[in-house]
This record gives sequence, C-alpha cells and structure tokens, in this order.
Amino acid sequence: MSKSKLTQFISLLILAVAVRLIISWSWVEVADTANYRRVAETLAQGGQLYRDTAGLYPYPPPWAGVEIGALWLSQHTEVPFLVWVELLPILADVGIACLIYRTTSALSTPSVWLAATYALNPLSIIVTSMHGQFDALMIFFLMLSYYLFEVKHQHYLAAASLMVAVAAKSIPIIMLPLFLARLSSTRSKIVFASITMVPVAIMLLPFLVTDSSSVVRELFGYRGFADHGWLAAAVQSFLLWVGHLPTNLVNFSLGLSPVAFVLFYFLYLALERSRLARGLESSLAFSITTVFLGFYVFYPGLSTQYLVWVLPFMILSAPRAAVGYTVLAVTAALAFYSFRWPEIIYRAEVPVAPETTLRALYIFGTAAWWLGCSWLLGRNVVAAFKNAKEARPTYG
Repeated sequence: MSKSKLTQFISLLILAVAVRLIISWSWVEVADTANYRRVAETLAQGGQLYRDTAGLYPYPPPWAGVEIGALWLSQHTEVPFLVWVELLPILADVGIACLIYRTTSALSTPSVWLAATYALNPLSIIVTSMHGQFDALMIFFLMLSYYLFEVKHQHYLAAASLMVAVAAKSIPIIMLPLFLARLSSTRSKIVFASITMVPVAIMLLPFLVTDSSSVVRELFGYRGFADHGWLAAAVQSFLLWVGHLPTNLVNFSLGLSPVAFVLFYFLYLALERSRLARGLESSLAFSITTVFLGFYVFYPGLSTQYLVWVLPFMILSAPRAAVGYTVLAVTAALAFYSFRWPEIIYRAEVPVAPETTLRALYIFGTAAWWLGCSWLLGRNVVAAFKNAKEARPTYG
C-alpha cells in the first residue's frame, strides 16, 4: 500500500467521522431516537424490557444497554444523549468503509474510491446521523463476518461476528445458510450454526422465562412498517387517487408478501447449493446482495433504515450499480421523510409543500426504488443461472 493512498484513506475516515458527528450533535430527537430515550428512562426506573417497552423496542436485548449507557452519559457530561446513542453506529458506519477497503486490498488492489462510496454515502449518513437508526452496527458485524469468512478464511471467527450481527438486529440470520453452504463438512456446519445461534438464544432465555408473551409480541411478532416498496406505493396511490384503502386487499397483500419472499429465499438457496455442488464460483457478497434485494422486492414491511443494508455488499459485487442504487434509495428516503417525518431531515415539522404533492413525490420515490431493486434482482438471478464469471465480485 502506497503512502499516498494510505494518507488518502485516513483523511477519508477522519472526514467521514467528522461529518457524522457534526450532524449528530446538531440534530433533534424524533421518531426512533426519541424512543431510545423513552426505553432508557423506562428501564432506568425499574421497568422490564419488552413488557414495559411495548411498541418501542422490537430488537434483541443488547441495544437496550447502549440506550441506558447513553442516558447515563448524557446526564453526567455536557454531550447530548443523541450523540452518545449514535456514537457506536457512527463508528460502525465508518468501520464498514474500512472493511470495504481491506477487502479490496486483499482481493485485488486497495480502492479508496470504493471505501468513499460508503464512507461519504448520503444514504448511510442520513440513516445513522439524522434518522439515528443503529443498523450500521448490524451491517458492520455482518460485513466483518463476510470479511473473516471470504478473505481471511477464519470461519469460526466469522460465525462469532455473525452472532453479534444477529444480536444487534435479527435479520442477518437469513444469511446463515449462505455461509453454511460454503462449508465442506457436516461438523463445521453444525459448529458454525451453533456459534451463531446458541449465544443469542441463551441471551433471550431469561426474557422468555420471565415474560414469553411480551418477547414473542415485541421481538418475534415485529413485521416492520410498509414505508417503502410496492405495498407502500400501492397504499399511498389508493389514498391519493381513491381516498380510501381496500382493507381486504391490503391485509391479503400483507399476508401473501412474506410467503412470496420465503418462496424466493428457498429457491435461491437451492440454486446457490446447486452451483456450489457443481464447483461453480459464487461470491458471498453477490449472494448476500441478492438475498437483500429479494427481501426488498417481496417483503412488505420495509422501514427506511432497511434501504442501507445491501449497500456495502453491492459496492463490492457491483460498484456501478451501487451508485445508481444510492440515487434511488436517497430519493425514496428523502421523499418519505418529507411526507411522514420532516423533522428527521429539516429538524422541524415544516410544511415544505402541500400534502398532495408530498404524497405524490413519495409514491414516485418509493416506486422508482422498488423498480430499481426488481431490475437488479432479476439481473442477479439471471447471472446466477449463467456463467460463474458473472457472479464474481469486481472492484473496478
């Protein structure tokens, strides 16, 4: 690694951290970040997680510790609660850029440009420092698991990292079969799966014993919100042009869409196992990207922070597509926030345009993003059926 490239990379990291911290320090607690404070205050007063945080906390237990710690630090320092609660996600966000750089360094030539594509990406900055969601923690450990598995070939350390990702937010569990399919022996598959799942199960056990119904309702029963994707576009279109919702159709769609995703998921896993069994190359970053795209296309409960999940893996497997994806995702996110949560973007509830106009822009933004995801998913699935070279990562 040349000295000039290293200097560029370090300067990039400093800039990425500074931008996120400046925004965090000057922003407001609203929506999810306001919920973080409510949960922390409830637990600090002796409340029980899940039972006394209904509707506020649909995550595995560890994040609650961050919320409590942020509340305590804000009470004992001059630093706002928002900065403390966003600090770990901010560091994880920049850590993802580091992992992209390390991956390109190991597999080809180090690319500061690819690292910058994430480090200065407006979507990741919006989600982490404005919206204040902590998905960057989950993505970082999923990305670290990928790096340890694919680049370093340290499979059990990769399993431990995947476990931490699942403990942050449960969605990375759907990537477990992609890792297992690349292990050769039954024993290694069992050990990998155990390292990933058993600690999380043990962590949840006390809460299940104490109040299983609350855990099932708040954690396992959580289905997200239809803020993006085809269902969001359909619902808002009905409200804009018809004035009311066909409730039966919406309920039917909510029930059918998860089934459609599960069907796609298992079909893709079968295709993946078939390719690997025939000795064909299949990039793990490409496969993770494809599964996330399938989730976006078929699953109805898509919150705005979900849009950033696929980004680092797409940067590795299809960097040019990642740029186009960023444009669509940022457009969809800004349209949603302007319509539903203007405080997240403008720091105040301001009428930036008439409601009808904002709703129309929201429909356009989320529909364009969903169509883009559908096109990318179709392209990936076709590539998976064709020559193995088309499923290899590229870092150009």
